Amino acid sequence: MNKLTAMRTVVLVIGFLAIATLSNAQIKLGVKGGLNVSGYFFEPDPENDDLKPLSSFHLGGFMMYSFADNFGLQVELMYSGEGGRLVGEDFDGTGLLGGGTVDSELKDRYSFLAFPVLGKYHSSSGFTAEAGIIFNIVLKARTSYSLSNDTQEIAFIEDFNDSVNGVDTRFGLGIGYEMASGLSFNGRYSFSLGNIYTEEYTADSNGLEAGLGVFQLSVGFPIYAK
Repeated sequence: MNKLTAMRTVVLVIGFLAIATLSNAQIKLGVKGGLNVSGYFFEPDPENDDLKPLSSFHLGGFMMYSFADNFGLQVELMYSGEGGRLVGEDFDGTGLLGGGTVDSELKDRYSFLAFPVLGKYHSSSGFTAEAGIIFNIVLKARTSYSLSNDTQEIAFIEDFNDSVNGVDTRFGLGIGYEMASGLSFNGRYSFSLGNIYTEEYTADSNGLEAGLGVFQLSVGFPIYAK
């Protein structure tokens, strides 16, 4: 899916919810935010590097449309910082660290405009469960690569937006709890359904494909309910 198709989907869903808001449907608007812990998964797996998680945050708003006592559709619009790390050893081809084998770290950071569309179950006791599709539109992709030994470190930073697809489509599922006051707590895991790299980058990288897995802990609070 490209950015244009994703934006059309966003507009259609927002239009549907706007119509629902003007009707007698039960609507809840709120804000949410929290912690992201994300990481890569590769095909094929990298042989000489260890995959490590990367921490960041998400922040945005949500709209909950209830079409039954316990079921509804929740749509969110959020900024989400994500990425992954690879830690291992590499050869110092620069010569700046004296040559030989040195410690290496690759750190990729993504800035996404995330648009989750989730079916949500709400029990009478306050516990919730959700599942659905998440469209992540890439705002920025930046990589940093560092080499270090016992005494020195050098780092290289560059943007790589041209190497990734404009949209990373994911499946997400989560559980949570909502208090009587409306304050809610949620844990969610989502994972890429396709290759985050472009076909050209994958071809130039000997068929390397990648996706992101993201665990989120969120706190939310409604600011409007109808």
